[in-house]
Amino acid sequence: MYRRLSDTPSNVLAYDLGAELTAEDVAGIHAELSSAVEAQDRVRVLVMADRLQDVEPAAVWRELRMTPDLLGHVERLAVVGDEPWHAWVATLSDTLGEAESFEPDALATALEWVGEEPGTS
Repeated sequence: MYRRLSDTPSNVLAYDLGAELTAEDVAGIHAELSSAVEAQDRVRVLVMADRLQDVEPAAVWRELRMTPDLLGHVERLAVVGDEPWHAWVATLSDTLGEAESFEPDALATALEWVGEEPGTS
């Protein structure tokens, strides 16, 4: 189950995905991102995936169906997680404004980076 992180820059939506990601979690995150996009068009997102162990197949399917309409609105994406996440984030550079991956112990650095103006790091 995910939780929204509250101690973040005001211009960042930050989520801890926990150990398991369900279809309901994906729907909740998508709803929050959609609301933010409606309010300000461009969003910055941080995802903590360092503890993620299990993803429901329905969550993957829902994410694949819902995500394309939001990707063009993500100005910056920071993913905090172990090695496999680094390769995944690198594939997003053509789709998003900017995307970076960070080691699990670098949450503060990731929050700082995602909150900065693009092109300043």
